Amino acid sequence: MNFARQLLVLVGFCGVSHLIAGSAIAENWPAWRGADGTGISRETGLPVKWSATENIRWKVPLAEPGNSTPIVWDDRIFLTQGLDKGKRRALIALDRKTGKTLWQQEVTCDVEETSHGQNPPCSASPVTDGKAVFANFASGGILACSLDGKRLWHRDLGPVLSRWGNGGSPVLHGNLVIVFHGPGTPSILYGLDRETGKTVWTSEETPINSPVFGSWSTPVVVRAGDHDELVMPLPGEKIGGLGFFKGYDPANGKSLWQIDGLGNEVYAMPILGAGGRVIVGVSGHNGPTVAIRAGGSGNVTGSHRLWRTETKNPQRVSSGVIHDGLLFLADATGVLQCLKAETGESVFQERLGGNLWGSILLADGKLYVSNLEGDTYVVRAAPKFELLATNSVGEATYAALAPAHGELFLRTHGHLYCIANDAVAFEPVKDFPKLSADQVLGPCSAVATNSKGEIVLFHRGKHPILCVDADGKLLRSWGDDLIGKAHGLRVDRQDNVWITDIGNHRVMKFDPSGKLLLSLGTGKAGTGTDEFDRPTDIAFGANGDVFVSDGYGNSRVVNFSAAGRFLKSWGTRGKELGQFDLPHAIIMDSKGRLLVGDRENERIQLFDAEGKALGQWPGFAPYGLAINGEGQVFVADAAVHQVLRLDAEGKVVQRFGQKGQASGEFDLPHMLTFDSAGNLFVAEVEGKRFQKFKKK
Repeated sequence: MNFARQLLVLVGFCGVSHLIAGSAIAENWPAWRGADGTGISRETGLPVKWSATENIRWKVPLAEPGNSTPIVWDDRIFLTQGLDKGKRRALIALDRKTGKTLWQQEVTCDVEETSHGQNPPCSASPVTDGKAVFANFASGGILACSLDGKRLWHRDLGPVLSRWGNGGSPVLHGNLVIVFHGPGTPSILYGLDRETGKTVWTSEETPINSPVFGSWSTPVVVRAGDHDELVMPLPGEKIGGLGFFKGYDPANGKSLWQIDGLGNEVYAMPILGAGGRVIVGVSGHNGPTVAIRAGGSGNVTGSHRLWRTETKNPQRVSSGVIHDGLLFLADATGVLQCLKAETGESVFQERLGGNLWGSILLADGKLYVSNLEGDTYVVRAAPKFELLATNSVGEATYAALAPAHGELFLRTHGHLYCIANDAVAFEPVKDFPKLSADQVLGPCSAVATNSKGEIVLFHRGKHPILCVDADGKLLRSWGDDLIGKAHGLRVDRQDNVWITDIGNHRVMKFDPSGKLLLSLGTGKAGTGTDEFDRPTDIAFGANGDVFVSDGYGNSRVVNFSAAGRFLKSWGTRGKELGQFDLPHAIIMDSKGRLLVGDRENERIQLFDAEGKALGQWPGFAPYGLAINGEGQVFVADAAVHQVLRLDAEGKVVQRFGQKGQASGEFDLPHMLTFDSAGNLFVAEVEGKRFQKFKKK
């Protein structure tokens, strides 16, 4: 990226900003404002609409509230996280596809930092060059780790003492990690060796003598003519004085120039846009907006300050963006403002709502900005205001959205969300099923639906087979004195109900009313053609054939005719293709392939109807398998207490749920199914319940 052709914007944000100078990586988001520091992504087709349940690929809980925005490199997400109210501070790596924590490195902080309640510890985001990742923990020091979690170095730069906490994120330039260690006394810019953490240069600034004023900013490296310059916004040296921009040589920290005109609260980093003609700075509470251009020597206020507003601005914590010569800013009163970047002339002001703290993301001609309540507004990036969508996950967020690989990542005070367009949206249905007080559910093992829209439930308790209507009202029940221990249940094309009984080592077939039609197995564990050893699930072929995953003891698939005549079996215990370690679920897809959930080998194996191995889909623990009306495969992965959706190649493209007893959470999801309307039903063993999810 040629920074001589960039338009730079410096706007307010609570110090969670940084840049990799000269980098241009569209598919990754390696810094808080992206690879080139503009807050602009070249991604297209990003989600425009979402909710707490719609277009959510996965979400994972976070230990404590935080303001830092995640960064993304390939299949890894990096996030800073405060623990024990900031006494411990962590750099966490997560799997981008699943949200699973890959590793966590911590530092301790013995300094009792004060901070505003809206700026908890670890507000600074990390930064990566694809080889290492760097995090600024303020009084907890600077930490460098390899991408696989190896601790490379840690530097303690001393305490950061400010009433409002810290926010500055590290900047990568050449062989340096550059960080502003402030606000407070002292306030120092450090240039640290990227490989060792040793000090290469420092530039100490005289801070204002006040616990409430200062700079929470991050410097940015820009191209000015034939050389690079490091631009840093700083407060004045006395209350009532003017703050200023300062330019440095990033190679050695030498001061180059200064431009006056900012206020004494400086939250912003230079945000880059096209043109390279102007830098716009927005101060904090009631401070002025200032336009400058970089370059020069000494105090160049007279020659390089282009325009300055005399009208007091409201509090601005959100960083803005430049698009087609337009500057978009958001303020804490909920107003989105559009200005001509080179002149400051107002184009429009529109109230969105709430307190807009989240910095603006620009992608595919759209602006994304969030308020403190967790509402994200999507607005057309144009001179005429057009609101495209308002989205909410119902959780407070002070962070910005991070785009990468077609996904958006949103950090709230409670969770990290992965938002994706191809996610299937479900809404939990309350009070399902509607059973009488004397019908107490035991561990719930399986669920299926029939052609009439009825739902058949299987549990380990009184009346083990329950048939309910679409609203959950009980229609009939059966199975007492017949079933030892409930496990799998499927309904065939004639609405007959098939179950596997791991207590009596049997497979049984009932008609829709509950009349027993067929019983397979001797009642004792065995390996013969008429025996099972704790069979787990049933699938049906297009010709009526029945396939049983004979799982806990025999590690095989057994094939019978519709009348129950043994035809063949395959599989032994092992890890090779065609072997199993607890085949726990089985289903046939529209292509005539048998999908077998090889649970302990953490994979699905694919076979034709003759038992020929066709391949495998690894990466999860398939307790239950279901296919919806669109042919999409869903997995109940009880190892992580989630439901997964797979693509046509068996890759996880969506996951939802977490361990818990609340609606929409899971406690050992065991088996699952869909009805003809696309609604999802999940049976939970430890949760001892069935949940219904309405497709939105």
